Amino acid sequence: MRKTRRAAASCLALLLGPWSTASAASTVSIYAQYDRGTHADLYVQNSLSIPLGAVTILVENATGFALNTSLPGVSAPDSVYVSRPLDGVDWDALIVNNTALGVTLVPAGATAFLGTLSVAFPPTLLPGETIYPPTGDVAFLASIYDVNGAPINGPIERVRLGDCGSPYACGFYLTVPELDPSAVVALVALALAVQLRGGKMRRKSGSVGAPT
Repeated sequence: MRKTRRAAASCLALLLGPWSTASAASTVSIYAQYDRGTHADLYVQNSLSIPLGAVTILVENATGFALNTSLPGVSAPDSVYVSRPLDGVDWDALIVNNTALGVTLVPAGATAFLGTLSVAFPPTLLPGETIYPPTGDVAFLASIYDVNGAPINGPIERVRLGDCGSPYACGFYLTVPELDPSAVVALVALALAVQLRGGKMRRKSGSVGAPT
């Protein structure tokens, strides 16, 4: 039994090893394209293998937002732009939601135009996970969510104003690890094999020397 467990552990380590050292990772970019006028178009570029269902971010240097109501899957009643909802910070809050759980807002591998910010200067986009100083809590659980409302988190990199290019495109991107589907299948097969093997050994050991 101990040998079987050691063998299973070794196989499990071989399977998990590539995930911890060389697992695939994809990015989601959220950025505003500023035309040096009074508008900045907001985009989400989703390089993940799964669709997104919602976006929640903070915005500076904007005065309003016009939702792209023609975007498939977007819910106008459930998408809001709120100016200065938190005391002591110049943040506006933007929430763009899907129409229902399971509905795609930003397809996998696609770029979606969410709408247009009203601005006088290049806007600054902040991740939903930004810490609100007075409380030490995050403003939102995440910047992006899957179609069922589960938050998706990962390391965040900001795009600085000097790196925006011309015309300006400022925002941030998240790097999200993604598991290799073939490795997931192999791990499930291994778990089932270990469970079946353990059951057979327990039945065998229980029959040897059992009282009659």
